[in-house]
Formats: sequence, structure tokens, C-alpha cells
Amino acid sequence: NKLASSSHPCLYATSEIRYELSQAFKITNDTPSGLGIAYSSVLRMMEKSIHVLIDKMGGLERVSSTPLPIVYVTHLRTFLLIYLLTLPWVHGHQWGWATIPIVALTAYALLGVDAAASECEAPFKKRSNHLAMESFCLTGFNDIEALVKHHVAMQSEKSRLD
Repeated sequence: NKLASSSHPCLYATSEIRYELSQAFKITNDTPSGLGIAYSSVLRMMEKSIHVLIDKMGGLERVSSTPLPIVYVTHLRTFLLIYLLTLPWVHGHQWGWATIPIVALTAYALLGVDAAASECEAPFKKRSNHLAMESFCLTGFNDIEALVKHHVAMQSEKSRLD
């Protein structure tokens, strides 16, 4: 599969979409003027949609390639560690033996939030629980290709009947 093996699947998919659209809405000397105007109008609309898709893809890439500053991450984790280590000493005399499960649950919740934040920091990596951008692009490409093929089939059927 060329899409999956390409260095940039989303740009490859948009390139293929453009090619398929240009083939489906090809204007030749034999194309009636009204149909040529309609084809060029449809192509302009679809090109705008492709530009929006590429723009959104750029935004996703910026999210993917912008890590949190190491100072910020270090500060948060240091504060979290100090908080969790001092929690039993601050509240131990009030809670007694309940301090152990309360601190354990608090640590589980806060460390879970930290782990979730780390996962959200890189949402497009090749892990089982991350977004499968390649499959999203492939699905969009296949849907658009099917629509274009259907449109071409309808146009050829209409031309055959005329």
C-alpha cells in the first residue's frame, strides 16, 4: 500500500485526491461549455476543501511536534512528588490508619492524571491507544475516491442516454 508506506501519508492522500479529481472532472475540447463551467466550479470547491484539510493537518503536526518545555514538566513532577510525600505527615495525625488508603488513592489519581497528560502530549505516536491518523486519511481518501467514481459513472450514464 503506497499510502501506508509513504513518508507523509496525509500529503500523499491529498495528492492522490487531487489527481483523481482532475481525472474525474477533466475538461477537454469535447466537453460542453455548461458542463465545463460546472466541472471547474466543483473543482474549485473541492480544492478549497483540500486546502482546509491540509491546513488542519498542519495544525495537528504542530501539536504533535511541540513538546512541553522540560522545565515545566520537571516543576510539575517535583511539586507532585513533594505533595505526595508530605501528605501523610501533614494529615497522618488526623486520619490515623485511614491515611494509608487516602494517600494511596490520592497518589493513584494524581499520578494517573500525570500519565494521561504525558500520553496526550504525543497523540500521534505509533501506540495502540493513540490516534491512527493514517487510517483516518485512508478512510477519507477511499470515501472521496468512491464519490468521484460514482460521479463519473453518473456522468457517463447521462452522456450515454443523451
